[in-house]
Parts: sequence; C-alpha cells; structure tokens
Amino acid sequence: MPKTPSSIHLGSNLRDLRQQAGLTMAELGEKLEIPHQQIQRYETGLNAMSASMLYRLSQALGCDVRRFYAGLEENPEIERTHNLHWTTLEMAERLEALPEGELKDGLKLVISALGNS
Repeated sequence: MPKTPSSIHLGSNLRDLRQQAGLTMAELGEKLEIPHQQIQRYETGLNAMSASMLYRLSQALGCDVRRFYAGLEENPEIERTHNLHWTTLEMAERLEALPEGELKDGLKLVISALGNS
C-alpha cells in the first residue's frame, strides 16, 4: 500500500512520542512484541497503523491515543486526499449505475486508457 498523508502524519507523531519517551525503535518493538522494522515502517508511513495498534502504542508510550492525531486537521494534503477519494468513489458508483451497453463499455475503455497513459 502506498504512503498516504495521514499514515505519514501519524508515523511522524509516533516517532516524536517514542523519542519523548526515551525509547529506541528496538525497545518499543520489544514492548509490543513486534520487530523494530515494523516500528520503522509505521514511523515512515510505509505501513498504516490499525486502531488496535494505535491503542497498544499509546499504552506502551504512556500517552493518550489522541496525541497521534494532533495536527492532522491542519494538514491541507489530508483534506485534498480525502476529497479526491470521495470524488473517485462517487464517479465509480455513477459508472456502475449505468445500464449495460455501449455507453458504459465505452466509458470503461476511456478510463482504462487514461490509467495507462
């Protein structure tokens, strides 16, 4: 899965919170019984953190889980990505709602060609 603005933001906050707690990636990984490489993937935003992992991290770091989300609403890239996602879903739903036939098939070809360019 590619990095997303929200996974990068949460990962950056994880790194800050881990450093404030005075822990290395290896020490935090040991507390959670996960490899330190996984902590690194979280911190760089390469892997998204599940809600349960965020809770476990907050417990291990002794902080409120909301600290991971601090500043998220101020990130304009998050809003742009969110809007793009919903626009894409809306377009897909409209395409799927079209009756089967030449128009729908033609639109699918155009979309496919755009994706390959």
